[in-house]
Amino acid sequence: MPITQGEAPGQPSLDWLDLLPADPLAALDRFVAGWFADEPPGAPASWGPPPLREFHRIAAGRDAVHGQSAKIAREPFGDPRPDGLIPFGHESDGVFRLLLDPSEPDPAVFYDYDGDLVPERDRLSSFLLHFVLARAALDGPVGGFALCAAEEATRMTAGLTRVPLRPLSWPGVAMHTYAGPGLVIHTGPQDDSGDHHEFYVGARHRALLRPLRPHNPVWEVFHD
Repeated sequence: MPITQGEAPGQPSLDWLDLLPADPLAALDRFVAGWFADEPPGAPASWGPPPLREFHRIAAGRDAVHGQSAKIAREPFGDPRPDGLIPFGHESDGVFRLLLDPSEPDPAVFYDYDGDLVPERDRLSSFLLHFVLARAALDGPVGGFALCAAEEATRMTAGLTRVPLRPLSWPGVAMHTYAGPGLVIHTGPQDDSGDHHEFYVGARHRALLRPLRPHNPVWEVFHD
């Protein structure tokens, strides 16, 4: 996805939101086709339960879809645990592995923090969509990161559509995603106190970030 200057051109449709929550994998297909339109598809991998196979088909040839701060593996890695769970992804610095039960058609997802398992709220098919949306907000070349109060996060997401999925359990404790034309925001409380919210934004064009500049969180990163 190139970094561009000037005014933002037309952005991909948000019609993928119309498929939720009934068909998250079809929504993922449409989102990737629009957001990552500049990255041509390639040959897919094929392993794991059906939702993971569909993810690999959609993500084929598009490195950004597999993730940077956290990654979905292109091929099996690591040995199965005694309980049958296998790794299918990991945090880039080794903080956790992502686990699933390959015998289930749409398995639960677990974070493995050095043997301490934390379940994700949604099952694999929905998790994969939310994972890719989070990567668009966290990992892209155009965007920003801030710590802010809950009220400020609410103001900065006004006018956007909250994606109807259960909140993710990383990088905060309950992260929701909001979408607008060419814009994805991933935000939620940093810890159980709720005093500070992590706020990540990714955009397909620098100009789309301009409305956020007047807000007053502590921007640690802001690429506009």
